[in-house]
Amino acid sequence: PVALPGWMTPADKAKQDETNATERQAQSDARLEKTMAHSDAMQRAGFAHSDTMQTRSFAALAARGAGAASAYAPDTVSRLAEDILTGDPRATVNMGRDKATMAAVNNEVAKQMKAQGLTGVDLANRRAAYAGTMAGSRTTGNIGGRVEYASNELTAAIPLAVGASAAMPRGSFVPFTKVQQMIQAGNSDPALKGFAVKTQAAMNAYNMLSARAGSSVTERQHNVQLLATADSPAAFKAATDAMLQESEIARSASKKTMAGISAPANNNAPVRIMGDADHARLAAGTRYTGPDGQVRVKR
Repeated sequence: PVALPGWMTPADKAKQDETNATERQAQSDARLEKTMAHSDAMQRAGFAHSDTMQTRSFAALAARGAGAASAYAPDTVSRLAEDILTGDPRATVNMGRDKATMAAVNNEVAKQMKAQGLTGVDLANRRAAYAGTMAGSRTTGNIGGRVEYASNELTAAIPLAVGASAAMPRGSFVPFTKVQQMIQAGNSDPALKGFAVKTQAAMNAYNMLSARAGSSVTERQHNVQLLATADSPAAFKAATDAMLQESEIARSASKKTMAGISAPANNNAPVRIMGDADHARLAAGTRYTGPDGQVRVKR
């Protein structure tokens, strides 16, 4: 056929579509990273402000609450103090006007810190570690969500493409690149058109998944080309199987990464002791697990 002005060959169009998709994804990722960086910076600033205000008001709150009783049970106050010692800054959210409870919690924090031999620097480090863990969790969750969505789309698109390839007349299988040329030349065979549309949909889904999983443009183009030039149903099926395997690898990696990023461990977990000698070395007020498995507090 005669090339019209502005007309692109199938290969050039596929390459241009790939470039456009990559650029859009890069722009989207850049916006996301900028937003997340701003959010993290704001959160760190909030933590710093919270630490400063808590340090300045510690003595005042304790003094004001000395003559009043907290509405919280002692066990609850102790648990809140434990949460603070893990680095979680949310334990006392919306408690600012409850001077008695704030004083009780702060006093309990000071008590537990003394029992564990912790300093203000230790607590600040725990808060920084907690903030870093939460930021990492948000980033990984964002990427994992996009990979999961694209993987689901690919998993749904590929069986349709494979089914369309199987519907081609026996003995007359034509590679995807050739089918595109035939359709552009005026061939209106429904089987060919169905095969072209569904294969293109599978390619689009694969490109989206690979971009979100971090594959390079060259890697994506190579794998898509294997599918586009498959010259038999068996070769076509092998190429789609490889894409599905890559999808499962990306999905599994995302889940494992998320599982590896957990909330900071409770640094106030009971100390395990094996006998009287260990018990004698504990400071008063230390929570410990005895040889019988029972958790106690040294008096």
